[in-house]
Amino acid sequence: MTMNNNADNDKITSLSRLMHASHELARSTDLDELLNKAMLSVIDVTDSEMGSFLLVDEDTNELYFRKATGTYGELLQTIRLPITDSSVAGWCAVHREVLIVNDAMSDPRHYKGVDQVTSITTRSLLCVPVLWGDRLFGVLEAINRKSGQYSQTDAEHLSMLATQVAVALNNVRVVDQLQNFFAHMVDVIITALEDRK
Repeated sequence: MTMNNNADNDKITSLSRLMHASHELARSTDLDELLNKAMLSVIDVTDSEMGSFLLVDEDTNELYFRKATGTYGELLQTIRLPITDSSVAGWCAVHREVLIVNDAMSDPRHYKGVDQVTSITTRSLLCVPVLWGDRLFGVLEAINRKSGQYSQTDAEHLSMLATQVAVALNNVRVVDQLQNFFAHMVDVIITALEDRK
């Protein structure tokens, strides 16, 4: 009976973390604030050492590190990955599927350039696409699970979080569009009033 109680408690804790993360993400209207909250949630929900969010650059068909936890975030922003099967994040973006890599060093898709820049050894990765309908915003990565290996449950939880991130990103995009539209309309009205003088 104790084993079932522990499993039930773990599920309740995980669901509570996901609900808290969803609530926090839903309140975000600023992109940087949203991504900061998303990174904290990635680490919390998956029990990981680090997390990162790679955005799609539609002009170059590449992924770039838009946000990463730790002191190497700015360094990582210089790294770009093609959206191909040649990297874990690229594979996830191409196939739009979750990818669990519990032995990163032996997986040929693991891009070791990140480890070289950060001097951190990537042991394990969990990568999920961030999708809004057919639109791919990017991928969320959980890096180096603190205990044990990434599981299917971790993948499901990070996928749920990715869905919330996609909703929040779309909301931020819509708010930006509305603000730009409002600013444009104010300019049009001011110009029209000045022309009437």
